[in-house]
Amino acid sequence: FLKQPGVAETLDWARAVATLRTDGDASGLTAEEIQRSVGTLVKEAEDVQRIDAELLERLEAAAREARTAVET
Repeated sequence: FLKQPGVAETLDWARAVATLRTDGDASGLTAEEIQRSVGTLVKEAEDVQRIDAELLERLEAAAREARTAVET
């Protein structure tokens, strides 16, 4: 990344994914939803474009963990 996400961006992203819903299913998050939330994590347009399938999968896993942590 051109600019590494800081603590504030990471917390903003965790809050964003914690509130996402997929067809009323609180446990599911789609790749599209995760991709839409990336703007809270990275600020530079070039960084958003660099997010590939592997990183997206890792973000999906982190999003599921964030949702679980917030819900408990």
